[in-house]
Amino acid sequence: MKQLFKINVLNSSFACLASEVCTVYALYLVFSGAEPYNWLWLTLFTYMVIQVSVSVGLHRYYTHRSFECSRFWQCLFALIGTLSFHASPIAFVHAHSAHHKYSDSEKDSHVVGWKFFLWRQYRVPEGMNSRLLIRLARDPFQMALLEYGALFCFSLCAVLFLVSPAFALFGYVVPIALYFLFTAVHQTISHWGGRPRDMQWLEMIMPTCEWRHSFHHSQPSAWNWGSLDIGSYVIRVIKK
Repeated sequence: MKQLFKINVLNSSFACLASEVCTVYALYLVFSGAEPYNWLWLTLFTYMVIQVSVSVGLHRYYTHRSFECSRFWQCLFALIGTLSFHASPIAFVHAHSAHHKYSDSEKDSHVVGWKFFLWRQYRVPEGMNSRLLIRLARDPFQMALLEYGALFCFSLCAVLFLVSPAFALFGYVVPIALYFLFTAVHQTISHWGGRPRDMQWLEMIMPTCEWRHSFHHSQPSAWNWGSLDIGSYVIRVIKK
């Protein structure tokens, strides 16, 4: 029963499929005139908040320690990243560290292809108990996000729905669907041809998806990924 509270393959895949179906319904509501177009601004804002939190927080701060920031930003990024239904910081660090260690091999944690658009699975090896993971596991807040991440996500969605079904739909569910979609696109083509690729022009279409990927693999601790990298501007403001 406790596994249902975690963000695992089953829960994440269910959230992905359900949010995509809800997104089709949301678009129908907007284009039929049942709901105003202004809701889409909320969707865009929430999507950007999620992407920045994952890119800056879970990826560059928690996984690569590219910069230092206050406890407030650490907790905020961890919470929003977990509520994206993607992964808690501990799970993200575990999976992404494996990706860098086994990049473009059979052990690569990133599963690519059309199936990833529907089934959110990662190949994560056992036994990668790095000092960073051990330190995170000593933090009760981080362990709560790891153990109850899915429960937090479903609870937030339920609370927002009680406040306003439209607010829950456009302010949380549809942004989650966009995040899942663009994450799947990025994971599928960022290593096209069996190697990491730089396609930073795609930042104009899918912002904060970190398209300067070859640069990142050559310099994983760098926090500035170029002039089109929105995350780098956020880091300039919050880093110590």
